[in-house]
Amino acid sequence: MVYGILVAAGSGSRIGFRKQYAVLAGVEMWERSARALLAGGVDRLCIVVPEADRAEMIEKVKTASLHHTCRVVTGGDSRIASVAQGMEGVLAWIAAEGSAAVRVGGGGRTVVRFGDVHVQEGTFPGEAVWVAVHDAARPFVAVADVQAVIEVAKRDGAAVLGKPCVDTIKRVQNQKIVETVPREMLWNAQTPQVFRLDWLVRGLRAAGFGEASRSDRGPVGRTFTDDASLLEAIHLPVTMVAATTVNLKVTTQDDLPFATWLAERLWGQEDPS
Repeated sequence: MVYGILVAAGSGSRIGFRKQYAVLAGVEMWERSARALLAGGVDRLCIVVPEADRAEMIEKVKTASLHHTCRVVTGGDSRIASVAQGMEGVLAWIAAEGSAAVRVGGGGRTVVRFGDVHVQEGTFPGEAVWVAVHDAARPFVAVADVQAVIEVAKRDGAAVLGKPCVDTIKRVQNQKIVETVPREMLWNAQTPQVFRLDWLVRGLRAAGFGEASRSDRGPVGRTFTDDASLLEAIHLPVTMVAATTVNLKVTTQDDLPFATWLAERLWGQEDPS
């Protein structure tokens, strides 16, 4: 079973509005991203939105006929906090369906406790449950790439979609170049990022979310700009998977003209429902 967390809780401070609701070729960005995940192998999807938008998003999900596979949860005050809120939503969904016993940290089956959610021991181990985290602002991700990163994560435990760096990378201090950084081992991390559920729970606990156990305590206070860095901090391996197509993240106003053009080229005015 693959659960998904679609991070759509941003305030849009860099672009000037909540970009997750921007319309691309007739369809809002969050919906493009959600449909790509579901088509690529995600079975259940938690959409994480600002608290003020939750009621409206529930109606949008119904209108898009996604309410059978999607739930809406409230986000936090940072990206990783929103992922943690999404994880609570995933575990609550698992508990409600009565479909999982998940294992955290090895040593046999246990009860999972994360935040306010407790998942009781059930029928299958944590390795059978996966979580795919994706930015709502990446609506162009290819379905085949979603499938590929899920398959690699199932094999290796965790995987991230990305692209090798092609630009020359400079380290700069006070606007002066300090050095040229060799790019042979450098990649641009993208999403989706897919993890064994128990590994992602451990990473979030180490960052101070949920109910951190003594063995899970880690670098609380560190800034995490993506989900894989949570696992890196506790020395769990993550495999990089090369994206095969443009997987643009719409971040600033400068991204919108290209995103609009690309959407028209890919989808025209298509209604995916």
